[in-house]
Amino acid sequence: MFGFVNGLALIIFLAQMQQFHDEKGAWLVGAPLVTMLSLVALAMFIIWGLPKLTKAVPSSLVAILVVFGVVAGFNIDTKTVAI
Repeated sequence: MFGFVNGLALIIFLAQMQQFHDEKGAWLVGAPLVTMLSLVALAMFIIWGLPKLTKAVPSSLVAILVVFGVVAGFNIDTKTVAI
């Protein structure tokens, strides 16, 4: 069971690494990289810290909503997942 879950987490992680590449396929550098890493760190902090305060709401859902609110509220130019 743990091997399956760890393998699934690894596949999801590797799929998300494309978000750190630009349109040409090169790694992000400078301000865009700092922006993406800051948003990831904020989400991870919420996912780690919120269950210590309350378990009434899923921390991953709160992280998604908070990061979306920050991006929309400050009009931050980020890569989006689109079809």
